[in-house]
This record gives sequence, structure tokens and C-alpha cells, in this order.
Amino acid sequence: MPGGFTLLEVLVAFVILTIALTALLRVFSGGLNAIEIAQRHATATMLARSVIERTGIETPLAEGEQSGLFGDGFAWTARVARSTLVDPIGDAGVLQVPYEIVVTVAWEGSPVLTLRTLRLASEVDTRGEGFEGREDEDGRGGESSP
Repeated sequence: MPGGFTLLEVLVAFVILTIALTALLRVFSGGLNAIEIAQRHATATMLARSVIERTGIETPLAEGEQSGLFGDGFAWTARVARSTLVDPIGDAGVLQVPYEIVVTVAWEGSPVLTLRTLRLASEVDTRGEGFEGREDEDGRGGESSP
């Protein structure tokens, strides 16, 4: 057979081309899926940071839980509680109380990410324990001389 391809050779070439194109399409669709997930995480991070920034400014820094919707399938939950890791710091009858803020952002019901931070709130020290465990420069603790 001079100068031509047999039907079998053409079919084998088409099978090889189909396998190569299928693998290539899977790679592209996997890449697009990864881009979508990365965009979702970036959006969730931005939204969680905005909730943290508003806590204590637009909403009171008080123990409790709040939740809401952002749109585009994103929902958030913020939990505020006194920190058990850091003790309050007192000075001149005012306590600086650390609160832990935990914000979870979910997309279509599945959690995407959780951010945690500490924020200080001032409270009047009515217990008189604001200087407990601290020493002044003279080493006498929280005592003051008249």
C-alpha cells in the first residue's frame, strides 16, 4: 500500500488523541476547581476579618454568640467569651479584660475557615484586685504610700 494509512492506524490515532485530550481536560477542570476554592477561602477570610473588626465597635464586646448571612452562600458565626488563657490586667482601678473572639465562616453550610483573636475591654475593678500579683518599682506590690 503506497502512501496511505489503514483504517486501523487512523482508529488507533483517534484513541490516543481522545485519551490525551481527556487527561488534558481533567487537568484544566482541576485547576479551575482549585481557583474557585482559593477564591472562596480568600472571600471567607475577608468576611471573617470584617466580623472581627466590627466586634467591640459596632457590636458590644460581651460574652455570647451571634450569627448572620453575607450573601453568595456565605454565613458567619461569632462567639465572644472571656479568655481563660490570659488574666485580666489591672491598673488604677480599671481592669483590662481579654476576650477571645472566634469567627467561623461557612459556605453553603460547610465551614470554610475559623479565625481566632483576643481583644481587650476595659472594666471598672470593683473587687479591688486590680494590682494582684504585680510589683511596683519599689517591690511592694500594688500598695501605695500616702
